[in-house]
Amino acid sequence: MIPFLLCLAFLAGIFISSVITISLWQIFFIFTAGIFLLIFTWRTYPKIVLGLLCIAFGFGALRIFFAYSEIEQQQLLFAEIIGHQVEVTARVVKEPTPQGSQLRIFVKPEHLDAKVLVYAPRKDGIHYGDTISIRGTLQQPPQFADFSYRDFLLRQGVYAVLYTKEIQLQKQSANQGIFLAFWQQMEGIKNGLRTLILQRFPYPQDQMVAGLVLGDQDTLSQELRDQLNRSGVRHIMAISGMNIVILINIAMAFLLGIGLWRKHAIFLVLFLIGAYVTFTGLQPSAIRAGIMGSTFLIAQIMGRPGNDLRILLYAAVAMLVFQPLWLFDIGFLLSFFAVLGMIAFLPFLKKALCRVPSILGIKQTLATTLSAQAFTLPIMISNFGYFSLVSLVTNILVLPLMPFLLGFGALFLFVGSLFGTIGGFLLSLPLVWLLSYFFWVVDFFADIPFAVLQFSGTGLLIPIFIAVPLAFAAWKLRRRSEFLPYE
Repeated sequence: MIPFLLCLAFLAGIFISSVITISLWQIFFIFTAGIFLLIFTWRTYPKIVLGLLCIAFGFGALRIFFAYSEIEQQQLLFAEIIGHQVEVTARVVKEPTPQGSQLRIFVKPEHLDAKVLVYAPRKDGIHYGDTISIRGTLQQPPQFADFSYRDFLLRQGVYAVLYTKEIQLQKQSANQGIFLAFWQQMEGIKNGLRTLILQRFPYPQDQMVAGLVLGDQDTLSQELRDQLNRSGVRHIMAISGMNIVILINIAMAFLLGIGLWRKHAIFLVLFLIGAYVTFTGLQPSAIRAGIMGSTFLIAQIMGRPGNDLRILLYAAVAMLVFQPLWLFDIGFLLSFFAVLGMIAFLPFLKKALCRVPSILGIKQTLATTLSAQAFTLPIMISNFGYFSLVSLVTNILVLPLMPFLLGFGALFLFVGSLFGTIGGFLLSLPLVWLLSYFFWVVDFFADIPFAVLQFSGTGLLIPIFIAVPLAFAAWKLRRRSEFLPYE
């Protein structure tokens, strides 16, 4: 119980110090108070616990203090050159991604411990690890009415945006270590697979296959994003904990259905999660989603009631020690609360839906979707200001397809890259049929006039109104020991 409380105190330290400015002297005072309670009241158990909580709170406050101090230091450095024409030599620190007629490149300039997002004309031959020369005007990342793109980039260590008309390759990243060579090979393979997808699938099926199998999110058109949002299945394209855990449950149901033992199925799914996260380029969102999904499976291996929530909290704290700003990242919050919702409601919903048929994973999909969306609903409304009223129906109709889309997609790319057009064509046929059905469902429900319920101008009132009864229901279920073992 004490480690659980210490983790909560650490999270409280991060959150409160982000909302209310706490100076270094105040943090020192909190540490001193905690140490005093430990030394001079060591025989009084409640005071010992209070002292430990003060120290844990202080560590959380100190961690976010250092994170903000680093941001302020970098912002001061960039403030001197923002708005000026610069010529920069920088190293590419992430696989470049096309976006329309432009190329998005994350670079790290020489002599700076920060990153810049570069928009340049599309050009072949720029790879992860290359050193390039760019020229243009550094700009502040834009702010939007309903989304702080600047804060989003800051959480990735990006402090400026640069638009350039030309990139000069200074040095290719050949012979610079095994790790870099591995990622270059991976990038080359993925580029070849993207070409294969574009040759075989029409729009928007090509974007769907690339997003699902390769993890390409930046290339989605705004039209496709809007349709997926209105129909409530946008999470399918995102590498989030909600998506990963939903796929985990469907995969587990399939593997158990073909006769695998539970532990064997769990270890196989854990391996597939690691391989998928690596193949998508170890993106922060993929790493977070993989960790959150893995905690859900590890809790099932441990098998003892109460371990699930503790493991989830420990995983969240470990990630926030590494990057405390993730506490305010929508991807992190959706991943965390999706898994939390499944821990809270999934076993209970499986019992409540006992009369729902299990064919094609309908019962598993329905229970998983309801439990995940219940806890992510307040986050979605508070961040985006809307909720898809048709999401439950659309998820039931399309989520059972996901293992087949991923499986046939991976097989298509594997066979197509080895045996060329004929092998790829044969395996692409099931994908074309499945994707045609998927987009028919998306378009049909997205075009319904009342598909989306808007909550503009309500602030946190509606999310709190939803979150409070959800939290109370979860608490009552645990108090009554209605958390059932995973089937």
